[in-house]
Amino acid sequence: MEPIIAEVLLEVISENINLMFQKRATPGSTVEHALRPDFENDFMCMISLANQQYQGQMVVGFPKRVVDDMLEEVMQLASCPEESKLLLKASLGELLNNAAGFYAQRAPLLKAYDSLDLSTPNVYEKSEVPFFCKSEGFIGQLTYSSGDMINCYISISPYLFLNKSDDDDSFDIGSFLAGDDLDDLLNGI
Repeated sequence: MEPIIAEVLLEVISENINLMFQKRATPGSTVEHALRPDFENDFMCMISLANQQYQGQMVVGFPKRVVDDMLEEVMQLASCPEESKLLLKASLGELLNNAAGFYAQRAPLLKAYDSLDLSTPNVYEKSEVPFFCKSEGFIGQLTYSSGDMINCYISISPYLFLNKSDDDDSFDIGSFLAGDDLDDLLNGI
């Protein structure tokens, strides 16, 4: 995966925040290698991208102040706290869904991965964030108009396959999950 893939992601997230909410988020000038989205934010959004050869994930993290400002007009439609929570998650999910759709159609993505299908977006509060297995990817940031940072992670890799052991019919999950991913997974069970 080349850095241009992450740079395009930052551009697309910026464009979609402007398009959907008329707010400004400026893409950072650098992206860095990352093995997983190691940032923590109040809200984390994730969507999967895949085709017959590749699988990937896009993760975007938002601070609460950014979400409150970005969704200020939308949140006025909620009539109770439960509705506010649902509307917030639906709005962030729709932002990610739109951005991922535009992202998958950009020339560098089409050239590198052909057509990528999207999953349903997931939106998590800080306390609900899932375990992210290691995957070669890139991380970058956007600076929101308030100065707060929006974190973005992208990873698109060829599929890994879990194969049976040559000695018997068992599976060696240790060869499938690299190093501390297996330890992290087992400690979480």
